[in-house]
Amino acid sequence: MQTTAREFIPLPARQRALILYEDKNVLVIDKPAGWILAPRHWKHTSRNLQRALEITIQEHHVWVKRRNLRFLRYVHRLDAETSGLVILARNRLALKRFTQLFEIGSVKKLYVAIVPGLPPKTWRSSMPISICMAPQPQVKVGRAEGKPASTSFTRIATYILPNSAACSVVLVEPQTGRMHQIRAHLSATGFPVLADPLYWDVRLDRDKFPAGSDDYPLGLRAAALGYPDPVKKTPCTIIAEVSHFLAAFRAPKPVIQTVENAVKNWETRPGQPPNNGTEQSNRQDVHNG
Repeated sequence: MQTTAREFIPLPARQRALILYEDKNVLVIDKPAGWILAPRHWKHTSRNLQRALEITIQEHHVWVKRRNLRFLRYVHRLDAETSGLVILARNRLALKRFTQLFEIGSVKKLYVAIVPGLPPKTWRSSMPISICMAPQPQVKVGRAEGKPASTSFTRIATYILPNSAACSVVLVEPQTGRMHQIRAHLSATGFPVLADPLYWDVRLDRDKFPAGSDDYPLGLRAAALGYPDPVKKTPCTIIAEVSHFLAAFRAPKPVIQTVENAVKNWETRPGQPPNNGTEQSNRQDVHNG
């Protein structure tokens, strides 16, 4: 695991993004929930992270001058509600190289999800996914016209809330990169992400389960990334903190410790495409500008 000194990128609305790793080609940040990753010209929200980053570069903020930054662009995307790791390219060549890593499936991703109930110990969803734009952008699973999608799940802990409702913590490894893939696959298998505004199962009583916090409104976090450095040709693994995220959904300390250990011990084989296949990504999932 590679880390860097703790430094934050200041964002509007008194928010900030922690820099977890950096070298001459990339920054890996912990994206706060509520920020979208879209080209700068997308002005339909005040929380466009790419736009905010480019403005700080233009204004020569201290953290920018310290690195002599002139370029910074997201390589891949997270849903706005999802917090966690995002790779930012520091130059156009790095953007091209890291985009290629995602396209061939050489970037391994680990998410932590909190779901209601008691799912199986391990399971996999391979239901195809199709995009539906109305009444709002979301996806449907299982349709014949859908594109291939694959996600692996491992339940590592379960805890009981004071109202006797059970929650489980699941490690998620997506083998493809479709829009809303993890959330849609979990919902379709009967275990939606806690506090999910789009894919919550209507058969479940939402009021029985914790709603998260302002920092963590959705029970899904991008917790780890592994990839072969395209320049150094060495494996790189970056891990984000998960304890505050779990605490926001009332996970007790023993569960938090179990999950932290599981994330820290996550093993990747950077450079090896999952299941001898290439990752299938929507244009929404990698930078295309």
